[in-house]
Amino acid sequence: MKSIAWGQTRSVPLWNERLQFTIGIVLAFLLVFQAFLMSTFFAQEAWADVEPVVESLDASADTYLRKGAANTNEGASPILRVRSAGHNRALVQFDQTEIEDLIGEGTLISAVLELEIETAKNNWGPLGRAISTHRLTQTWAEGNGKNAELPGPQSTRGTGDGATWNCAIDSNITNHQPECVTKWNGGTYESVPTDSVTITKGQTGTVEFDVTDDVEAFLSGTDNNGWLVRKDNETQNGYVSFDSREAGTPHLVITYLPPEPPLGDLELTAMKDSFVRSGADNRNEGANPGVRIQGSGNNRVLVAFDLTGVDTSSVTKATLVLNAFEKTSGLGPNFSSSGWGASGRDISIHRLLTNWAEGNGQDGDLHGSLSDRGTGEGVTWNCAVDPDLSNSSHDDCARWGGGDGQPVSDPDQYASATADPFLITNGFTGDVSFDVTADVQAGAADGWLIKKINEGASGQVHFHSKEGVGQVPTLLLEFD
Repeated sequence: MKSIAWGQTRSVPLWNERLQFTIGIVLAFLLVFQAFLMSTFFAQEAWADVEPVVESLDASADTYLRKGAANTNEGASPILRVRSAGHNRALVQFDQTEIEDLIGEGTLISAVLELEIETAKNNWGPLGRAISTHRLTQTWAEGNGKNAELPGPQSTRGTGDGATWNCAIDSNITNHQPECVTKWNGGTYESVPTDSVTITKGQTGTVEFDVTDDVEAFLSGTDNNGWLVRKDNETQNGYVSFDSREAGTPHLVITYLPPEPPLGDLELTAMKDSFVRSGADNRNEGANPGVRIQGSGNNRVLVAFDLTGVDTSSVTKATLVLNAFEKTSGLGPNFSSSGWGASGRDISIHRLLTNWAEGNGQDGDLHGSLSDRGTGEGVTWNCAVDPDLSNSSHDDCARWGGGDGQPVSDPDQYASATADPFLITNGFTGDVSFDVTADVQAGAADGWLIKKINEGASGQVHFHSKEGVGQVPTLLLEFD
């Protein structure tokens, strides 16, 4: 074999280059295909975590129609009869609200109409004959008549309105007349069957019709008038009766996937924020681009988030994040966090126990025309809701002393801290995070108050508010 010295080159045949190129393409395809299979697998695994739910609903109305007794109602009869003689057809309906409430935000998988056979006679031919269910397209009334196959005292024409062969709603089933404006002649229904089954001689047990498409249509806005069940060929023999809801009941068996549980994180931004100042106890800062904590004048930050629709019981972790910034000339003198001593000092967060109004005032650290007392209502040191921010009084509000309660003997309007304190040092900027899981699980509709633990000591820090230009207060929620 001929050897090649270092620095020497050798040409690669063209067919070899093409082979290498082809192999590269195949390998790339296999890698992409493998990634697709893995993503599909994990998606299926995640979906498999949501188990289908099977529930059964009882009929809300049922009856049957008799062409041979066209003005007779059977709404209270213990059976639903389907046969050729006299052309008997069954009607059954399920409450739309119950269907919607059952499935909720879930996904329908299947819906099956179940009828329990009471009697099937031996006149269905050697191979059996088909009966079908059709979606009804007209409203009807069940009625309280019961006539066929019942001995004298148990039989009654009924009173009031009800469905008959002639009328969807006969307004007087007591008499033998069709009391309706327009006859429906045995039902107004979709001509194409929803589903069909075969009945055989002497059959027993349950008959099932797949009505998934119809229930899907009901959930999408189509009127739910239930179903009509009839023989496909009403000129041929065949008698079957089913239990009505007076004797057993038809069932609608629904299988659905409940809504997928929340996965991953939900990030909420502040619904309202402000800060209150004991040194300016009737001033509101709801529109200020920054919120601040400081010892001088005891400034405290308030922030709240909209938790409407959030299942707080399923929250496994909640983190509240504020972003500290270095002030610029637009907000007053230039300085970072200051006055926190050689080792820094702690701030703490407390779940608020009373509602408060954000307000539209802005005064602290703002110059001249930027400063504004605001109008309407808003939070101040004196008031959780001061009804008139434009003046310098607390306007007969329920005074809360910055959340401490007023007078001092009153209970605090905030809970004990459940999160670890956060250490602020001189010059600090960046994120301040609190683990508020316990607070959210307990209910934090009114938000939080953040303050220095030792308000007698110096220390000032500024955070971006939701009106500012930086990172707004954020609540990060994680779910099981």
